[in-house]
Amino acid sequence: MALSCIPTPTFWRATTDNDRGSGFNLKAAQWLGADMFTKCTDIHLKVDGHDFAELPIAPFNNKFSNHEYAKSAEISFTYQTLTTPATNAKIIYNIDDVGHIKVTMRYYGKKGLPPLPVIGIRLIMPTAATGFDYEGLSGETYLIEWLELKKANSISMVCQLPSIWFRRKMECTCKLKS
Repeated sequence: MALSCIPTPTFWRATTDNDRGSGFNLKAAQWLGADMFTKCTDIHLKVDGHDFAELPIAPFNNKFSNHEYAKSAEISFTYQTLTTPATNAKIIYNIDDVGHIKVTMRYYGKKGLPPLPVIGIRLIMPTAATGFDYEGLSGETYLIEWLELKKANSISMVCQLPSIWFRRKMECTCKLKS
């Protein structure tokens, strides 16, 4: 069980008439480029608490057999935005031996960036998810959490997907209002 592509951050949404009228789409245009072209600057793997200094790809992975099992695996991807100034987003993908998947994203805001249209995670899966848990800004807590977010200058969200049998491709994006 896995995603069919690496989880990537998403920073753009469809432009609305209000966006065009206020010029928001022009002010925030850097985010369209950052959304289309992601730059991964670091990948880190941890299996059952063991940190791998390098990713176990060929020929290193030839030492593993089909008789080895793990209780958990965590792989993190750090992305640098192609904006001026640049900033980072980190996505951590966890999977346990039962098949539960937990994806966490952290966006590190930076002063001087244009308004952010949306922040989300692009998860490409070969099947529809059977469940979804979201922790982030929404509803009544939006204002309180947004004020705390501005102080911390970062956004954090957690998405959890339970065991999934893969059948078809879909895109699932967690989004925060900006």
